Amino acid sequence: MNSRRCSPCRKRWPLGWSACPQCGKNTEAIHLNPTHTDEDARAAIEERFEEFLVAREERRIGEGPEGIGIREARELIDLERRLA
Repeated sequence: MNSRRCSPCRKRWPLGWSACPQCGKNTEAIHLNPTHTDEDARAAIEERFEEFLVAREERRIGEGPEGIGIREARELIDLERRLA
């Protein structure tokens, strides 16, 4: 096996990537050389993470102060339950 292919993206990543850095779907091992490098994969993951943070911040702002307080309180309660 030479690379891992993402069927939805049609991209071939180096062997260490069991999930597609571009879309997050599972990849399959194939006998073709990768079309992207590990550096490309890390850049794709960083881009996806930045998009996630922007969307999360937009949702947080849209909730308003009351929504933020309620959500954060629920997160703290869940954390306390897991630690108990």
